Amino acid sequence: LDGEWRDRLRATFEALVGAHGEAGGGQGAPARGEDGERTELKVALKVPPHLEVEPVALVFARQAASLRALAAALQAEKLGGLPGVGPNGERDGPVLPAARALAAKLEGLAALADPARASSPEAAAGRKALAAWRSEPRLGEDVREASAAPVSIPAERGHAAIVGVGRRELAVSFGKVPSIRSLTPDAMAGLEAVPAEQRYLVPVLVTVGSSAPPAAKALERRALRALVDGHGRDAVQVEGAFTEALRR
Repeated sequence: LDGEWRDRLRATFEALVGAHGEAGGGQGAPARGEDGERTELKVALKVPPHLEVEPVALVFARQAASLRALAAALQAEKLGGLPGVGPNGERDGPVLPAARALAAKLEGLAALADPARASSPEAAAGRKALAAWRSEPRLGEDVREASAAPVSIPAERGHAAIVGVGRRELAVSFGKVPSIRSLTPDAMAGLEAVPAEQRYLVPVLVTVGSSAPPAAKALERRALRALVDGHGRDAVQVEGAFTEALRR
């Protein structure tokens, strides 16, 4: 639809409502735009980002590097068969192969989070890991646990607890429009690419914190879970109850 067509529609509308004589300069005035002029129209092509993982490549990369360093230290100390400890205190498999396997997955996620590496072999490994995340046993376990700081400052010890998993909205958009390549000739004619926002729901750990006398021990898992369930899983109420439990 060009400018001339819009002017014809406007003239028709003005005639129907009885305003054509005033708006068009008289009953015999020609419709505007009949001189052949055209208005250049641009259709906005909104370009939102598509995220496969959260855009925190450095976080994933540093976690992978930490695990690689741990694996190297275990191997140097000839502790390759050292067993791990599960969330409930049970014996788990050897730490060394588990650390290496997790490091590889994190390196894949780091590649996925970096647009410059989206087509790399590491990114392909990351996509494979994402496709199977529902089968990861650890991701289906209860994450609620409490811990105490190793040092008292000055006469109290800090305590923290993961009390559940919540959801937060992540709004993402490009800082500037990326380069766009058309698969068909002249497909971009008349289009103007503009950044658009994309929103995602992402899981986040819900934590609470408090302090207690130096002798107070961290709440056991069973006690913490009962506390959270007993207060309706409301973070505000749970935080107050967490402080009371430590003081007792």
